[in-house]
Amino acid sequence: MTNPVEFQGRYEDVGFLRGEGCYTADITVEGMATVVFVRSPFAHAEITRIDVSAALACPGVLGVLTGADAAADGLGTISSLLRRRRSGGAEMFVPPHLPLSGPRAHFVGDAVALVVAETPEAAQDAAETVEIEWEELPQVADLAEALAPEAPRIWPELPDNECFCWQEGDADATEAALAEAAHLVKLKLRVPRASANPIEPRACLALHDPESGNYTIYAPVQSPWQTRKLLTNHALHIEEARLRVICKDVGGSFGMKGQTYPEYAACLWAARRLGCPVRWVAERNESLLSDDHGRDVILSGTLGLDGEGRMLALKVEGLMAVGAYVSVRGTLPVQNISGITGVYRIPQTHATIRGVHTNTSSVSPYRGAGRPEAALFIERLVEIAAAQLGLDSVELRLRNMIRSDELPWTTPLGFTYDSGDYAGNLKQALQLSDTEGWAARKADSESRGLLRGRGIANVVARSMASMNESARIIIGSDERVRLECGAVSHGQGHATVFRALLAERLGIDPERIDYLTGDTGTVIAGVGTFGSRTAGLAGMAITGAAAKLVSEARRRAAVRLDAAEDTLAFKNGGFTAPGGVRLSLWELAAETPLEAAETYAPEAATFPCGCHVVEVEVDPETGTVQIDRYAVVEDVGTPLNHMIVEGQLHGGIAQGAGQALLEELVYESSSGQVLTGSFMDYAMPRAVDFPSFAVGENSHPSPTNPLGVKGGGEGGTVGGLPVVVNAIADALSCYGITDIPIPATPQRIWRLLRTAQQAA
Repeated sequence: MTNPVEFQGRYEDVGFLRGEGCYTADITVEGMATVVFVRSPFAHAEITRIDVSAALACPGVLGVLTGADAAADGLGTISSLLRRRRSGGAEMFVPPHLPLSGPRAHFVGDAVALVVAETPEAAQDAAETVEIEWEELPQVADLAEALAPEAPRIWPELPDNECFCWQEGDADATEAALAEAAHLVKLKLRVPRASANPIEPRACLALHDPESGNYTIYAPVQSPWQTRKLLTNHALHIEEARLRVICKDVGGSFGMKGQTYPEYAACLWAARRLGCPVRWVAERNESLLSDDHGRDVILSGTLGLDGEGRMLALKVEGLMAVGAYVSVRGTLPVQNISGITGVYRIPQTHATIRGVHTNTSSVSPYRGAGRPEAALFIERLVEIAAAQLGLDSVELRLRNMIRSDELPWTTPLGFTYDSGDYAGNLKQALQLSDTEGWAARKADSESRGLLRGRGIANVVARSMASMNESARIIIGSDERVRLECGAVSHGQGHATVFRALLAERLGIDPERIDYLTGDTGTVIAGVGTFGSRTAGLAGMAITGAAAKLVSEARRRAAVRLDAAEDTLAFKNGGFTAPGGVRLSLWELAAETPLEAAETYAPEAATFPCGCHVVEVEVDPETGTVQIDRYAVVEDVGTPLNHMIVEGQLHGGIAQGAGQALLEELVYESSSGQVLTGSFMDYAMPRAVDFPSFAVGENSHPSPTNPLGVKGGGEGGTVGGLPVVVNAIADALSCYGITDIPIPATPQRIWRLLRTAQQAA
């Protein structure tokens, strides 16, 4: 195991604070034109006529392209990477997702044409003159309605709107255990659709060299190498070597930029067709319509307990929105539903989740990707079960928690938890939250006419489960260290963490290390950043490459110093022979560069865990919910940088709590129109909505990797959603209210209270 590397601050921040960041919209090249997309105003409609002549006649317009042009040029579809099975075992149908749709649009915001002009203003003006005649078709935008026998069919190739059917666990054993249970606790809830809304919208700058036939695209993506593969193999039908993907600074992502979007292929195609570089930067309302969204899940199920409150079985059924098209990673979130048993011993579990097509934008992984939904479901069940059985919810949790000495523990749905102290997390979080002062604070709230509630959420989530990561280290004659890695930062501080990690391994000043990533033309191999995987996988690749480099340097030093390799002491960036003669890495690389590379693949997933405790105040006169206190204890394994881990936790909590209280991407069911198409309608939390966070650590290094890292990018979101909902439920329990709407907006809480008061 390694000791955490400490820092005074983030290396990247100085440049960002000086305005020296370089985002896609900052990049300009000579002769660059602007792309504006023409998007469908209907949720489901056939194009009966499209006339671009007026747009072509507009000043400054260089070209207009349509879906028919894309089809004529033989462009391919952006394909889903993860294929599952439908009910009955049939293969999953993957709808074609062309760079421009046509002759049919399948959601409001579906791109059907593009305009290229000399300026953004000219392109926008011309786009408004494209004449399209539409024949509206029946649509279904609501997940709950899409599987009804009378629901409109989104794709004629499908007999219904089911995309996939995912099942895990032993159905017969679960039913048998439920039949023997003394208590059955039922729950149905919906986690609505959310928009990631990173501060930097999607964008790209596409170039084509007619002499070589090569392409270059600048875009803020989480995996440039995967983007290159999908664009070349599936959309453009060219060799991978002919496309260079460059990702400069990225202004946030949260999973949304992990997809390869059809707009990227369309811009590359337009650059070739029109013979000029083209740039597209999404407007905010355009992003809300056409970005991949997150969540939109309905879960229902039953928890069985014996007479002593011990959990026996859990049965879960659910629906998960896919959207009109299947995104690149659109079927991924369902596999994280396997964490729905949480930190509890539940001997028998069975889950069935059906992915469903709707006339909406695609749904793909959004921070947590199925984990917050699973955590919300089991933690709400625990609270409801405690109330039904007349037990304290803390006692019920402790009675059913997996003990530390039982780890590793394999759940009925196939996850193997690696390490942790779940009971310790709970006890430490309760202490951090000042449990002794709870009664006094509750009484004080009541004296002011407010309802006070306390929520608890014990969470565990899978991390570092997918693919590998690569790193290469080069030391040249310039006495600089070049660290290449596939870990693309979109706000996490990778240059800070990985420069320091390598500096520790080589015994040198991190200021001599240059961190390079995000460019398929210069970084030979890489995967990308997603799923809380990067600190562990990239960290292990870097430490492995460093060990190889030191080994090669030791071999050279032994020759130069005429000494046996095992007699050389390595410290502070150099080797010292028994006689005291020293050679530095810089000297050893002066004539021939030192170079080493490593690709690390995980042997098993890791499972970071934690406990969140929240207190809220609810104003019964207005329905307003205010988070008053927030305590959290996290176990991320070995933290490589405490400050960055805590920052990730803060941001994750804000997103989880934001969805509990405010955030919802709303489609009107009767028309498929987006009703929250601007920040005037789509609400997000602000700093003023949160107290200071009390953060504690209960780290247990993972035994699955030498660094002991588990992952810390999503724990805040996984716990933030269920703990706030539980706190609101506790505050309203005096009215007999258990079903808490998400988001719990003031209007919804006010209506719940009025209904309860009238019933009383």
